Amino acid sequence: MADTKLFLETARHAVGLACIVTRHVQSRLAHIRAISKEDKSPVTIADLAAQAVIAKTLAERLPPLPLIAEEDADFLRDPKNRAHLEQALEAASLVWPNVTADKFLSAIDMGRAARDSRPAAFWTLDPIDGTKGFVRGRQYAVALAGVTFGKPMLGVLGCPNLTPKAVSDYDTPDASGAGTLYSAAEGVGATVTIGCDPNGVTTPLKLKPRGEGAPVTLASSIEQGHTSGALVDRATARLPEGTEIKHARLDSQCKYALVARGDADVYLRISPIESTRKECIWDHAAGVIICQEAGMTVTDVANKPLDFGVGAKLEQNRGVLAGHPDVHAMMLDAVSKL
Repeated sequence: MADTKLFLETARHAVGLACIVTRHVQSRLAHIRAISKEDKSPVTIADLAAQAVIAKTLAERLPPLPLIAEEDADFLRDPKNRAHLEQALEAASLVWPNVTADKFLSAIDMGRAARDSRPAAFWTLDPIDGTKGFVRGRQYAVALAGVTFGKPMLGVLGCPNLTPKAVSDYDTPDASGAGTLYSAAEGVGATVTIGCDPNGVTTPLKLKPRGEGAPVTLASSIEQGHTSGALVDRATARLPEGTEIKHARLDSQCKYALVARGDADVYLRISPIESTRKECIWDHAAGVIICQEAGMTVTDVANKPLDFGVGAKLEQNRGVLAGHPDVHAMMLDAVSKL
């Protein structure tokens, strides 16, 4: 990824297009049924259309790189799911004129070729991160990151429903309808754009000092299926005596966005020690680089760097801890006492 500016601009453009598609589909949820995957997590027409649009945009504008993504086109290739294919094509056509079924399905499948390999440089994509939030009409993110030698080098988070303001309820969609777009590249810094227009005005995200004894705002999920709420509660209970805990509850990598912009102090994702579950790289890569470039600290719960270079999962890590450097240190100490 030698030309950082070109790669970042293209990634922002691709995610911006995908946000147009996902917003359209979310506005029509009553007419589009969710599809159940084998692991029972919901996937929508928007997932597939957004992945196709992003894969096609990257392939057209940049040198070829493998894409490790969450979805594949097998479901849509099944003749009995023709109605779903037609709905997905209709959504993609908003930003991809004259799209054909063959080109659409091939674009989706660009994301499956490298899933079991370990390329030195690649893209990783979650076209709808937070699908349960999406189908509830709430928060979700379009998450794209470029990874080189195991480290995210650039990332973009499209958060179409996330307000740019500090509010008491982040799960509720942005009343203005603008949403926010976050992006970062190593050594360049992180920015936020109000609205999901990649050509909009960007504002740098900078680390803000914390006041002594300030409350700790914990970003946590509405859906608790991927982390242990009990362990998170036990960890927060071990923060320094007298620490006031506040909560910002919302789904998806929007939690990373809140940490990066300073509206949340920490995000902890942890499973029991005996659990064999490992995090998928596309669930974290974009949020990690955006937080890091905003001045935050991101590690696993053992204070090890996250290794994105060993396949589709973070096989070498347990959990994720992202936060303001001061709060990260406090939470790391608390987790060590579990």
